Amino acid sequence: MIRLFTSTIIILSAFVHAASADELAEQLRVNELMDKVGVEPIWTEQYLDIYIEDRLTVIPDNLKLLREAGSIRSIVVEKMPGLPSRDYSFLKKTKVDRLVIFWHIGSTKEMLSYVRECDTLRELVLGLCEVTPDDAKTLAECRQLASISISPARITKAHFDALGKASPNLKKLRIQSGNNDKLVAFDIAELKALQLTTLTLKGFDVTEDTKKTIRSSLDPCEVKFE
Repeated sequence: MIRLFTSTIIILSAFVHAASADELAEQLRVNELMDKVGVEPIWTEQYLDIYIEDRLTVIPDNLKLLREAGSIRSIVVEKMPGLPSRDYSFLKKTKVDRLVIFWHIGSTKEMLSYVRECDTLRELVLGLCEVTPDDAKTLAECRQLASISISPARITKAHFDALGKASPNLKKLRIQSGNNDKLVAFDIAELKALQLTTLTLKGFDVTEDTKKTIRSSLDPCEVKFE
């Protein structure tokens, strides 16, 4: 793993190498964070993660590294306050295909405007990040994404309506309610327009009858309730 610290950049190697005990411990910690939002971490020889730690103040120098590191495929941004929205501009120049963000503070809409410009990005996870219905509209405009995971404090029908306008490229959608929001079949009606293979709904107040109706209406999409 490559770790970028607030004042120091440590470059281990552009190649995958045997992980040290400290690196394995770090991987486990990040794995646990990802598990909270239902994301399967990637630790394979095909993927080399960047871990950006707390209050990255030397971002211009780090962005040069990101732009030149062609082998880096997956980026994890974690800890408050995260990066300022404008600092996600590095996505316009990198070839990353997986971006996981925990606790983004700032304009989600502005951050997503940079996500939209990253043609290679296929998977976006916004873990514990606020996403308004208007942000969901911008998210739907990220036509390149094949997998989206969001977990805002509240989920409304407006969120589902906005995401229902996403690209046919979108195959996996995971939505987690942070407030045990009540879910009825009518809420997800707009998702029928998508060509999803998997829909995961977590943390919702939903009856067994509603689960059956949703699964039937979205068939052949696999619908998971957690």
